[in-house]
Amino acid sequence: MVKSTSDKVVSMTAITLGHAPLALLAMPFVPTPAPESWPLLAASVCVHTLYQLGLMSAYRLGDFTQVYPIARGSGPAIVMVFSVLVLGVTFVSQQLWAVGLIVAGIFCLALLRQSDGLHNPKAVGAALLTGCCIAGYSLLDGLGARAAGTAVGYIAWMTTLNALTFSLIIGTFNRPALKAVFTEGRKVLIIGGSGSLLAYVLVVWAMTQAPIALVTALRECESRRQNDHRNGWVI
Repeated sequence: MVKSTSDKVVSMTAITLGHAPLALLAMPFVPTPAPESWPLLAASVCVHTLYQLGLMSAYRLGDFTQVYPIARGSGPAIVMVFSVLVLGVTFVSQQLWAVGLIVAGIFCLALLRQSDGLHNPKAVGAALLTGCCIAGYSLLDGLGARAAGTAVGYIAWMTTLNALTFSLIIGTFNRPALKAVFTEGRKVLIIGGSGSLLAYVLVVWAMTQAPIALVTALRECESRRQNDHRNGWVI
């Protein structure tokens, strides 16, 4: 939905604000996150905000079909390395190979298209920075949900605070884009925001049941269809 819109700032803002309605509705019915999870939650809000700003910057600098795979592919690789070196998580060889193949497959999407996108160091840099943010919030949310004792409650609070923070930033620096969310971006706000929230709740719940690195990699194993009518290829 972000790719289909002409103004990526409006669509990204709509997606982010669209998390809040369902999150607010869920809060009275789910446990409040345990106090020990709040530092992780606060850090996650900051990293999510950086991720959203970084992704908008990457979209502005480079082509979507190359920027997005670089951003999404680098995240699982970073989480795996961090899990092994810092968290001390042990993986069997099949798991390491599986994550490596997933990451390689995602990066192949960026290499498939023969354009000058890979020669744009600013776009690649922004995409890699975004990938670091994906790794950061994945680790923070996985550990935070475990500490919170409730994946749904944790995400409800985190996404609401993230929506508030992001709207304040956009409202300060690009007020027309914030206003356009409620005129041009209503479909993205409602459908995209709700779908994104529900999907991420499932991801974070899975992180409370399995190693964060494996869930982060499996999150990227989705059916991707990308069309370029100019070059005539479909994935």
